[in-house]
Amino acid sequence: MKKWCVIVILFLFLFAPFFAVAQNVPSQIKEVTLFSKQALVKREAFAQIQKGLNELFLEIQAYHVDRDSLSAAVFGDGEIFSVQFKEIPLKESPREKILALEEKIKKLKKSKRILSDKKEELNKNDAFLCSLINFAKIQVPREINTSFPKIEDLTQTLAFLNSNFQKISAEKQSIDASIEETDKEIKVLKQELDALQVPGKKNKKVIEVLFNSKREQNIHIQASYLTQNAS
Repeated sequence: MKKWCVIVILFLFLFAPFFAVAQNVPSQIKEVTLFSKQALVKREAFAQIQKGLNELFLEIQAYHVDRDSLSAAVFGDGEIFSVQFKEIPLKESPREKILALEEKIKKLKKSKRILSDKKEELNKNDAFLCSLINFAKIQVPREINTSFPKIEDLTQTLAFLNSNFQKISAEKQSIDASIEETDKEIKVLKQELDALQVPGKKNKKVIEVLFNSKREQNIHIQASYLTQNAS
């Protein structure tokens, strides 16, 4: 009995792809954790699949994938048969995808410039407020004291300036975080672009998820892997 179970399992793993409905599923990177020499990449995708066996391909552009680190989860009614890294022949020119990546990089760089300009404006406001705060702390000579506000007014003004200074500081921190995330996205897209522009490239790298669906449905796929570059 055990022998027959082993044979059935081997049959499913070896021949199931021939009976599966193949589908290229667009995916996107949701999270990248950088280490000293590698990165942990987490991707997600959404797909509409048929009842029965589905062979789902999530394309990646990593130069080197640690196959042992590869894992995937499918949120849907069914069962995962296998998850593996594959290289399959290219059937069409990647030119269209290259143009799309270049456009994404262009938009991200524009967003970064807008953020940088906004930060520069905040720096100017910051410097202005600092000068006002310093001025408010200066002891005004008695002979011209009558031309300046009372001490109580200056105290209120100083509190107001300090409050605005804190708001500007918080906004600058938020912008710095956004710029950092934008830089990460640009880096990932550039690496993906470089991989597509390699002369003589004939194969594409994919994560193959073999999923047996109990019904026609929409599913959510999450995959993660270690790579020497984040893409």
